[in-house]
Formats: sequence, C-alpha cells, structure tokens
Amino acid sequence: MRLVVDANILVAELIRERGRKLIARPELELYMAEQAWSETTYELNKRIEKMIDRGVFSPSVGQNLLKANSFE
Repeated sequence: MRLVVDANILVAELIRERGRKLIARPELELYMAEQAWSETTYELNKRIEKMIDRGVFSPSVGQNLLKANSFE
C-alpha cells in the first residue's frame, strides 16, 4: 500500500506504539516531501523532549523512542 504522509501525521504515529507497528509493516510504502522529512525529524525530537519534561515519558523511555525512530 502506498501512502503520502505529512510531518504531523508521521510524528503522531511514531510516538504511539500502534503507529510504529503500522509503519514497520513491509507492505506499507510511505512517501513525503523532503522538506516534510526535515520537519518530521525536528518535531519528533521536540515533542518527545516536551513529553519527558511533562512526565509522560521517563527520560529512558524518551531516549529509547528517539533511538528507535532514528532514520539516519
């Protein structure tokens, strides 16, 4: 399945366990503009840091999420 995504949707799904499982499915092909990719990496880091600050995630969980979502 081919799907065009924007930064907000991708960031939201990468934060959720259900979303990460969906994105990892081999039959799913995600497409996005290069600028949206830059926005995604920036926003993902920013949102996870805010969630750590608010106590939603512990620092270790937040760092694990950042490592798991590193697509470099």
